[in-house]
Amino acid sequence: MKKIFLLAFSVLALSSCSVSDDPGTEFFASTIEDVTMPAKFKVDSTSQIMVRYQRPTDCHIFNGFFSDGSQFTRNYAVRFVKMTDNNCQADETVYEIPLNFTPAASGTYLLRFWNSRDANGVDTYIEREAIVP
Repeated sequence: MKKIFLLAFSVLALSSCSVSDDPGTEFFASTIEDVTMPAKFKVDSTSQIMVRYQRPTDCHIFNGFFSDGSQFTRNYAVRFVKMTDNNCQADETVYEIPLNFTPAASGTYLLRFWNSRDANGVDTYIEREAIVP
């Protein structure tokens, strides 16, 4: 399962795909700069994890999160929709947005936030444990 996710995620991250009849929009996966989260969570209770990210350009609009994984391991990346425009400008602003996390069972969850790709093309993650007593 992990290898399938990594392969699918890498293909999606390296390329874009049109998901609508509108040729002016494309979806992209992008990295997460940093996360802030509580030390403990409650079963069936929604908590917010604050996620910080940057947009590649001002033509990239936040469109939620990609997520995948098993019950106790979850992988996340930022999802953007990119508007096709020849006047896109670089955007170095760091944005912060909440990610809602609702654990379904007690245990220790491994939350992995896609952070970068190293020189060898291997994805790297910010990893955090979420303890649910």
